[in-house]
Amino acid sequence: MSEYKKITANSGLISLGNTGARLSDPRATYVKILNALVEFRKQNKNWETKDQAEFGELLGELKIFEIKTDNKVSSDKDVRLKTGFISQLGFTTEERIITKAGKELLANSLNFKTNEFEISNESFNYLKQFLKYQQNDFEVFPLLSLIFSIIEFNNELPIDFVTYVWSG
Repeated sequence: MSEYKKITANSGLISLGNTGARLSDPRATYVKILNALVEFRKQNKNWETKDQAEFGELLGELKIFEIKTDNKVSSDKDVRLKTGFISQLGFTTEERIITKAGKELLANSLNFKTNEFEISNESFNYLKQFLKYQQNDFEVFPLLSLIFSIIEFNNELPIDFVTYVWSG
């Protein structure tokens, strides 16, 4: 029997994204959202409830997401739900203003060049953002802690570590 106590949670260690924004091709969709934000911000500098609903209309016009206005969930909340991941990963601010990392992702999404690690520059953008990700009020960077642990255990992590300790 394990000496570790399993801590249950509703989601995994890194709770990025959400069930309201499940996508068949997230990389392409997030780039489309970022491009839509670039266009939206040319006309609109705010991110209030009304503005979020307007952005939802734009997402519908561009056939990125169909944001319904007659749901129990208001259209502005649905927009926040569907764009939360790009904000959590640092491609936009919480007000959905595109950051330097978001601009870099847009530039790298235009071609399929690979880097010295033999992965696409676009994928490398995601990797860098995941490595920087840190949950609020949590002092450990989750992915960096996993990489460190793998190195410390010489790539032989006990299954209890992965299923009980790290996931908790």
